[in-house]
Amino acid sequence: MRVLWIVNTIFPPPAKALGLSTGVSGGWMLDFAYQLPQNGIELAVASFYNGDTVVQTAIDGITYFLLPGGSKRMMFYHKDNERLWAEVVHSFHPQLVHIHGTEYTHGLAFLRAYGEIPAVVSVQGVLKRIAEVYDGGLTMKELVKFRTLKEYLHLNGTIEQKLLMKKNAKYEHELLNRVKYAHVINTWDCSVTKQINDRLQIFKHDFNLRPEFYTAEKWDYDNCRPYSILTGQCSTPLKGLHMLLKAVAIVKKQLPQITLTVTGATPDSGYMRYIISLIDSLGLKGQVEFAGPKSGADMIKLMKTANTVVVPSAIEGTSMFLREAMFLGVPSVSSFRGGMADYIKDGINGFVYDYAEYPFLAQRLTELLTNKEMQKSFSDWAIIQSELHHDRQKNLTATLSMYQEIENKNYGKDGF
Repeated sequence: MRVLWIVNTIFPPPAKALGLSTGVSGGWMLDFAYQLPQNGIELAVASFYNGDTVVQTAIDGITYFLLPGGSKRMMFYHKDNERLWAEVVHSFHPQLVHIHGTEYTHGLAFLRAYGEIPAVVSVQGVLKRIAEVYDGGLTMKELVKFRTLKEYLHLNGTIEQKLLMKKNAKYEHELLNRVKYAHVINTWDCSVTKQINDRLQIFKHDFNLRPEFYTAEKWDYDNCRPYSILTGQCSTPLKGLHMLLKAVAIVKKQLPQITLTVTGATPDSGYMRYIISLIDSLGLKGQVEFAGPKSGADMIKLMKTANTVVVPSAIEGTSMFLREAMFLGVPSVSSFRGGMADYIKDGINGFVYDYAEYPFLAQRLTELLTNKEMQKSFSDWAIIQSELHHDRQKNLTATLSMYQEIENKNYGKDGF
């Protein structure tokens, strides 16, 4: 079976081979991708890069297509993408298309050009809901006060990004109404997807984690740094770093040695300038570290030394950051938003709180950071649940079964 994956990031093998940079997002796809060729799937992976021509290369049994134009070709609808997809189709002749994510427009361009090819879309977050809370509760005054000159010149600040998401939500709506099949991971994904198209056949199963997490040693209380908090990508208001900082400032009154490490990119944006100002006004200078983007191996090191991880998002579909942390057994706290309810059972394997209630978050953090037995209990239960969710063979089998069922429905039992 020839399956074409349409993704939003450049995978490490072609990036390394061609000397390109790659992001740290999308790591949950890698384990599946590397195993599918060994299980009867002829796989091609297509993404966009900052180049001028279509690049095709084969590495370790996977065909990679890099399409020119970079991220702008994904964020803004380009009809010319339909021509680029023609080159991919004429070269690879896919029999099934798997679109990873609805946030960008390049998947829709494929469906408009080749709607006759069976397609399934994996829902990673729904723009309709994300756009509603993208500003993270910040006021217009706060958003305008810290805007950078670049954001004024290029019209790419938080305000414009929210407007773009609202616009692209219309493309997302069309995409989800053009396909017959959707793959979701949790109850929230399922509910918001069905709200857009209740005719979809839903397949529900988990992704796998990045391969290195399966061989990593688990978190151990005796090896962590006391009173240290780790959080993930927080470069936009949606991710709620400003709310976490307010909670940390409250915790500091009882635990003055508290520290916060933030991973992920920290661009020179109005929001990050607001964050720096907030750190100063809250008296947290010297206690907040920006660690930058991290590879899987480096993230494992950070997680194992953290006392707890926090996901403070205004909306969060899945948060692989949280799920990787829980798989390692790091005591975890998350806002009760999006799909988080499927992963953290409050008081059993972690804590949840309402996004806006940062004083309550502060109370929960204080409870957790000062209770060794609670941390160990949360860790043990998190590992038990996570190992069930992220069973590599079970999830791979579910993906193969999904492909097989779509094949049978569209081509009959004799196959393609």
